[in-house]
Amino acid sequence: MKINLLRLLALLALALTVTHAADEKLIAALRAADDERVAATKAGDLARLNAIYSDQLHYAHSNGQVDNKATQTEGVVNSANLYERIEYQERTFLPAGPGIVLMKGRAIFTM
Repeated sequence: MKINLLRLLALLALALTVTHAADEKLIAALRAADDERVAATKAGDLARLNAIYSDQLHYAHSNGQVDNKATQTEGVVNSANLYERIEYQERTFLPAGPGIVLMKGRAIFTM
């Protein structure tokens, strides 16, 4: 019984290590994708934004307005207030389930 418990604990530790490594790889890819989104936003590059954003995009602003892909990209590219600087003070990614990752953070936006 003791040996089976030790084997089970060893397998659990191995699974957690593999999962952690996979999560780190995923988070690095997500960070790079978000960096590309920020660069495309600052550049006001419609083609890059359309390639980055999902057709199912719903972007909720702090004022409660919700944009879809078309209105969000139009607002970024055609607004009189273009983004000059987006500087994260905090940015974390949390895998929440298969195909779902939450990103939260704080950033300074200069327009």
